[in-house]
Order: sequence, then C-alpha cells, then structure tokens
Amino acid sequence: MKKMLINILFTIIVSCKQTELSIISFHATGQDTGQTNFPLRIKVKNQTTEDLKIEQEKKKLSCLRYCADINQFEKIEKDQFAYLGFTNFGYRGVGRCRGHALLTQKMNFLASFNPQGGCDLDELECVNQYRDGISKIKSFQKYEFNGFKNLYEFSSHPKIAPILRGIVAGTSNRYSAGFPHIENTSYESEILNHYYEIKRRVSLAQMPYVGVVGNITGSHGLLPYKEAFLGSRSILCVKDPNVSTGSIEVCENYFYEEEGEIFYQRDGKEADKMLKLSLTGDEDERMTKYHLALDNECITESRKQSLCK
Repeated sequence: MKKMLINILFTIIVSCKQTELSIISFHATGQDTGQTNFPLRIKVKNQTTEDLKIEQEKKKLSCLRYCADINQFEKIEKDQFAYLGFTNFGYRGVGRCRGHALLTQKMNFLASFNPQGGCDLDELECVNQYRDGISKIKSFQKYEFNGFKNLYEFSSHPKIAPILRGIVAGTSNRYSAGFPHIENTSYESEILNHYYEIKRRVSLAQMPYVGVVGNITGSHGLLPYKEAFLGSRSILCVKDPNVSTGSIEVCENYFYEEEGEIFYQRDGKEADKMLKLSLTGDEDERMTKYHLALDNECITESRKQSLCK
C-alpha cells in the first residue's frame, strides 16, 4: 500500500509542469487488502498563454550574454569568391600586400552582399552611397552592399575598384605592433609557436593577417582562412594578395609543415621554406574590434527576433 501511495504522489508531481495544483484534502480508505480507495479533491488552475509568455521571458538571457555565447565568426557565410577583384600592386616602388590583405580581412568579416536592390553606379549619388558603406567597413562597422553577389564582383566594378585601391595604397607597410597572444609556446621554434597559434585561430573561424619572409616569396602578407588535407598532409589554405583568378578558391595556395619547418606553396611556384612567419599584436586589436561589431549586430537582430532581452 505504501508503494502505491508513492506511485500516486509521483504521478501528481511530474504532471505539475503545465498546471498549478492546490491539494485541498487527501485521505485514504479501505484496508490493506489489495484494494485502495483514494478520494482526492484537487483544484487545478490552467496556465494561460500569457503565463507561459511571462515565464519564457523571465528565462531569456540578456542579449549581451546571449550574443557573447556565440562565436560570431562561425556565423559568417563562407563564400569562395571572398577576395578582391584586383591583385597587389606597387605604389611608390613598394608592393601594398599589407593594405590589400587587411582590406580583404575587413571585407570578409564585416561586408555582406545582396544581389538585389542595387543602384545605378553611373550616378554620383549611387557611387557615394557605396563609398559611405566602404567607409563604415573601414571603421569596423557591419554593412550590406546591395546589387552584388560577392566581394569579387563588387571589387571588380570599374567604379568601385578605384575606391578600394585607394584604401590599399593608403595603408602603410611601416608600422609597429607588440607581441600577439600565443596560447601554446611549447614548440621547439618561434615559427612553430606562431604557426600553431595561427591554426588555432583559423579553427575558430578567424582569418589572421600573417607576415612572412621566404627566399622565393620575399616579404609578404597573407591570410590563412581554412584547414584542409591534401592526401594525408594537413595544409592551411591561404588568401594571397598576389593572386586573383576570378575562379572559386580551392586552396591553391597553402602552408604546410615538414620536419619542423613551415613551407608556403603558391599555385604554380616551387614550395618556399619560411624564414619568418609571425602574427603581431595589432592582429589581436583588430579581432577585438571585429568581435565588437559582430556582437553589436547580433544584439540588434536577436532583440528584433525576441531571442533575448
């Protein structure tokens, strides 16, 4: 009989999720003969839709907390034409690979494209509209460009390309930056410490700017963007400012490790051993700004959709 009483109480408890129960009285009659009579008088108050809404609202995270728990870089739609429609070029006798790579990085993280709703670029007002959008990207703000499918198409337009080339040319190759954060410094060389930190960041959907020096490559700036395998060899795919093919990116350029050395393989060229490969402290600062811009967008959109409060 005690066992049966426990079972009945359990049934009452687990059925209380959607209703408010008020037990008025509880008494048992009958002998311990296998027959049990439990007259219960229970007042049940049904939970209304409004009650449910209030309960759900109380459980919502703040939008700040909600967005902080999401890796915003992973949410960025990956596009195989996410590179500039023109290559690195000389300006006053110096190649502008750093400016080219940093602009590509900003556009990848902060620009989105919508093939609908573009304006007539033969009109000055339209050109200025796109120019304003590009200025927002430069200032670490999100912006959607209408009328274009992807970054390659956008940056190839004869009215847009000069604006972007001006930004590249205006980015100095001379700069000072402190040391970056490196999660694991236990590898046998500084290059390997940086290489595996770069791989870690790429695994988090980042696209770090990396300075390299090689006998064939020279001094150059590159953007690793994806890990992949070539046969059994692990490779780190790279966006190279000197390459703009007009075709989808399929890891034509990549880093790989061999016997403790890092090599860079550019499409159509001999593999080049890296004499230097490093991140810099200003990369950490840029990532912080990207995070802030993406979190702000997440907060705005999530609040609109009532996903948080």
